[in-house]
Amino acid sequence: MGSLNSHDMSSVNWDWILPASEFTQLCIVVDQSIPTPAARALAKRFSGVPQVSLLRIPEPAHLHREWSKYSEHQTSAVATVTGDAAKSMRPLSRAVKLLLWSSAPEELDWLGGIYGQPVLHTRYRIDTDEASAIQFGIERVFAVLREVVKCNVATGY
Repeated sequence: MGSLNSHDMSSVNWDWILPASEFTQLCIVVDQSIPTPAARALAKRFSGVPQVSLLRIPEPAHLHREWSKYSEHQTSAVATVTGDAAKSMRPLSRAVKLLLWSSAPEELDWLGGIYGQPVLHTRYRIDTDEASAIQFGIERVFAVLREVVKCNVATGY
């Protein structure tokens, strides 16, 4: 499992808790609004599921500004994506769906623009108890994963 157990998340920009692989079909992306125990629970539950990866981004606003700065300097003639965002997202194919789980998932939408992955939202409700939120998150991931796999089988992906 990734680094959730090894250090404080506030010092890491891109943390692949469950690394992407060639089998990844769904990447769960969480930010600082998701408590560490909730992220740990997701990581534990999906650690043996190669179709799921888990990326934690503690400071998405900062990283978005950084990525935007790099993107502004690109022209249509030079269509290379640069910067930490591109390097960090490179393990995911364009077909991988990004499930953004956050109290403000719309603030993570820009991640889909790096390589063109489709994004789905799940709102973390801070007004519920943590155990309920974790259970909801796990159920949501399973529901989305079933749909993604069904769609990929139907289209021959």
